[in-house]
Amino acid sequence: GTVWQLSVERRGNRPAIIKADTIEQLVSELGLSSDAIDELERYNRFCEAGVDEDFHKRSEYLVGVTKAPFYEKKVDSFTVLTVIGGLRTNQDMQVCDAADTPIPGLYNIGTMIGDVFAHTYTFQIPGHHLGMNCITFGYLTGKYIAENE
Repeated sequence: GTVWQLSVERRGNRPAIIKADTIEQLVSELGLSSDAIDELERYNRFCEAGVDEDFHKRSEYLVGVTKAPFYEKKVDSFTVLTVIGGLRTNQDMQVCDAADTPIPGLYNIGTMIGDVFAHTYTFQIPGHHLGMNCITFGYLTGKYIAENE
């Protein structure tokens, strides 16, 4: 089985990892709105049904977030979707000019938008990073184009 090792470091007065017995406690500690609970409940329903209606994740990878305790680790530095050089791309996957103005009709997906795992890539699930960068963002980009162009 998988062995998880939790850090005991602290960030000022706040522990680096928060443990909660309920999702409501965790959401409260994080200062999130109740929308976070609604979204998690929606995801858990997808897991129970075996069908992801939002991102079409394969059923064998749908694992509900239902078993306490629940943990959160604060991340102070972001290395998600970061590329040094390459095409400037906004959240709608539109390629932008130097002033961050979208170039009409030009989109960017796949590994060209950056790597989600930075220095923590795991090889335990082959191709999972392509699923997010290529398939999920490809789907979302197609949906954006259909709705906006």
